Amino acid sequence: MAEPAIAGAAVAAAGFAAGRLLLCTPDRALLERFADHADRESWPIRNPRTQVALRILAGPFDIDAVRAEWNRLFDEGPAAIELCESAWTRPADPDLITRLVGRYATFGIVREHDLGRPADHLGVELTYLAHLAALVGRGVTEHDHGAVTTHRAELLAFRRDHLDRFCDTVLDQVAAQATTAPLRALPDLVRGFLAATSELAGLPTSLATSG
Repeated sequence: MAEPAIAGAAVAAAGFAAGRLLLCTPDRALLERFADHADRESWPIRNPRTQVALRILAGPFDIDAVRAEWNRLFDEGPAAIELCESAWTRPADPDLITRLVGRYATFGIVREHDLGRPADHLGVELTYLAHLAALVGRGVTEHDHGAVTTHRAELLAFRRDHLDRFCDTVLDQVAAQATTAPLRALPDLVRGFLAATSELAGLPTSLATSG
């Protein structure tokens, strides 16, 4: 992986973009960037999962068809894919949302950027991981060993406590149903981001705090 401060920023950028793809219908500007070779080549992380996604994105697609499929898969279809953790995990946890909101607040997440989605929505949880990756990068830049250690630990703990319990199931559903290139690529974009967060969190302390 790149120098840790740069890596943190790159992982964060990829995570914010992947989370956004699950939070709302992709806008034309984003889809036009996906269709452009130079823009695809500028995707901030390049691990094997991400490379698979970028190859899928290189295929032709119709922007209006992608937007319609997003709405069918996630918003308006009769069998829309459920994107909230609480829909996939048992037993039911009545305090899940409260705990998540508190956890986000502890690490400075700004909830108004989640487009009104519930705190346990996959897009919100991915955005939180991206926020933590950015904090790791900032801690490295500022030579703040404590911040780097704290935010790396939270990256791993949040994956274990939440995303690892349901994310793969959701992504498998998307992979099984998506037909347009951007939505077929989405599971690998997310998995590439998650792989990058694991690598970022697992950096040797001596490297992550060097400067």
